[in-house]
Amino acid sequence: MLNQGKKNTEDIFSIEDFLSYLQSKETNFLYQKALYLQTFIYEQQTSSFLKSIKELHETQSFLDVGCGSGDFLTTHSRFLNNKTYLGVDNNQELLNIAQEKYSKRSKVEFLCQDYVKNGVVGKFDIVWLRFVLQHISNYEALIKRINQSLSPEGWLIIIDDAGNNNDDVFIPPIPYRKHMYSLLVENGLKAGRNHHAINDFIAIAEKNGYKVKATLYEENKVIDNDLYLKYLLVSGELLSRLATFQIDMKKLAEEAYFWYSSPSCKATLKDVKFVLFQKK
Repeated sequence: MLNQGKKNTEDIFSIEDFLSYLQSKETNFLYQKALYLQTFIYEQQTSSFLKSIKELHETQSFLDVGCGSGDFLTTHSRFLNNKTYLGVDNNQELLNIAQEKYSKRSKVEFLCQDYVKNGVVGKFDIVWLRFVLQHISNYEALIKRINQSLSPEGWLIIIDDAGNNNDDVFIPPIPYRKHMYSLLVENGLKAGRNHHAINDFIAIAEKNGYKVKATLYEENKVIDNDLYLKYLLVSGELLSRLATFQIDMKKLAEEAYFWYSSPSCKATLKDVKFVLFQKK
């Protein structure tokens, strides 16, 4: 629907047609697509972080908590080479997509499970959670599950919003996007979800015997405009179905298109923190 490198109305897309396209898709398709695009937005930083820790490349097993449709297997297949991989998520439809995509991969399994409530069988050299903390309310229960899953010399890796409340910067601005995410955070807090949770989790992890071994603090990351335009519209349509507040998708699409079609178009995301833990 979107052509990269184009900067005029006719060549990019018709707003009405694109909104109709999104509205025709099932909710789980949009959820899977949003997760997929989000993975690619942070792919470069994730690769740099993983490459910088030599010990991680010597590990043999990887637990992906909140794996969705398994996009980490696509973007970081070289890192996972010869590792045993288990992806756990509580969304069976997303796992069905993952199982179909990776059915021919050896040492790869998926499990539909609420990780905090039920955990998983086995010990893993790496336990990985990427943008998962905001969906979990009980970090004490989470760390207990991680204790059960992590091998004695294993590594815990968390990637999430850094929690410094820095606003994303868009040139030109996209006011409705900021309004939409403000509503998302506000309603998430009412429901017990913390969109800036990583510092709280670090404190609980340290109290439970974990030590921060490395941190990558990505502040003011400039991202690919084509990639972010798709992500913004897909996630906006998804929120319009799942959120308890109203979202004006036409207004969001018009402002996003105006931003994208501007010669000075630029997106700078808020800071994200990559944290590596190990048991003391």
